[in-house]
Amino acid sequence: MMVLWVRSLLFNLGFYGFTVVTVLTSLPLLALPRGVLLWVLRSYTWIVEAMLRVFCNIRVQVEGAEHIPPGAVLIVSKHGSAFDTVFWLSRLPDPCYIMKIELMRIPVWGWIARKCEMVGVDRAGGGAALKKMVRECQAAATAGRQIVIY
Repeated sequence: MMVLWVRSLLFNLGFYGFTVVTVLTSLPLLALPRGVLLWVLRSYTWIVEAMLRVFCNIRVQVEGAEHIPPGAVLIVSKHGSAFDTVFWLSRLPDPCYIMKIELMRIPVWGWIARKCEMVGVDRAGGGAALKKMVRECQAAATAGRQIVIY
């Protein structure tokens, strides 16, 4: 049996390395429709879960997903690790994440988030930022997207 710290190290090397590769190879895909990037992100999630299984012997079990109604829903999730930020990508047909605006300012990653029509929130922006977020979320809900907030 592999020592736990070795398994953790292997997973982290794989996770961060694969994240960098995914983000950089997604750069030319910005010219394509949003659905292509969502497919890439969804595939990324599947591979991260496979790495968890292989390196850490962790299996993700989802209970109750069949009770999520189709179309526009609001999912409020507790944020405990980097994994929960990708978890919903592979489980919802068209997720719209609400995220802090600082994440959308990261080169390449922020461009991908904008192309996927995620909602950035300026947490220091007061009422105007809240109104903007509500407008963008209403548009996503009208389009039948699932809104995810942590």
